[in-house]
Amino acid sequence: GNGAVLSGTINVSGGDVIDIMVGQQPTGPGAGFNGGGAGQASTNGNTNYDAMGGGGSTNVNVNGGSVAIAAGGGGAGGGSVPGSTWASNGGGDGGCATGSMGGNTYGDGGLGGTQTAGGAGGQPWAGVPPGGSPGSLGQGGLGGLWVTASGGGGGGGYYGGGGGGNDGCCTGANGGGGGGGGPVVAAAAVL
Repeated sequence: GNGAVLSGTINVSGGDVIDIMVGQQPTGPGAGFNGGGAGQASTNGNTNYDAMGGGGSTNVNVNGGSVAIAAGGGGAGGGSVPGSTWASNGGGDGGCATGSMGGNTYGDGGLGGTQTAGGAGGQPWAGVPPGGSPGSLGQGGLGGLWVTASGGGGGGGYYGGGGGGNDGCCTGANGGGGGGGGPVVAAAAVL
């Protein structure tokens, strides 16, 4: 999923220290820098079936205090190879008040994080554990593990999105759910 866009004006004075931590959009199952949740690598060694990690958030800090957080997007579930019937298991986008839910396939997408709570992890297909883990303060949830159809990682944010649920019966093109996106938070909610 796409990260959120945040624009505005931050008042600073001479001598203030401004620190911007830029979140990473991962290109594999690893977690994106600054709070993205990890996806899962395929357990059969075929990287085409890896579930993607969630993107990290971008934080703006002034004099050590956080004044804004732009959320990262969730990672795509595993099994979404080109031409797959289940290529709709993309990660959710980072949002304003709430990140969006990841795509549902054979495994539910993780829910987006809000400004007060992490998104719930996606339920696994047919109730076969583990399912996605929930997001938490500053951290996206871990995608559920399943052979070649794991869930994607949740996006980072003030509260991260949940990890996508895994498939529980099959391998190959049955993709796991996408990770949920995180929310954007501005100064008043963070300080």
